Amino acid sequence: MVLALERVAARQQAKLRPLLDRLVADGSVGYVRPVAIINRVIVEGTPTGLLAIGSSAEVAAVRSDWSSERASGTVA
Repeated sequence: MVLALERVAARQQAKLRPLLDRLVADGSVGYVRPVAIINRVIVEGTPTGLLAIGSSAEVAAVRSDWSSERASGTVA
């Protein structure tokens, strides 16, 4: 079951990756961490970067999540 969830997340998140890469390159997003099991991508970014992500057809919702902790060594 976990493998199936990881495959779905990888396929769906791959569609969002070019946008995330562009936003990281221009400094609008500074941190990206995909979470396959729940098909979520945790990001830290500027309001402009978050609005760009939220306007993507690949994104269902953008929510603040102050409970997520950045894993050490994990970057874009």
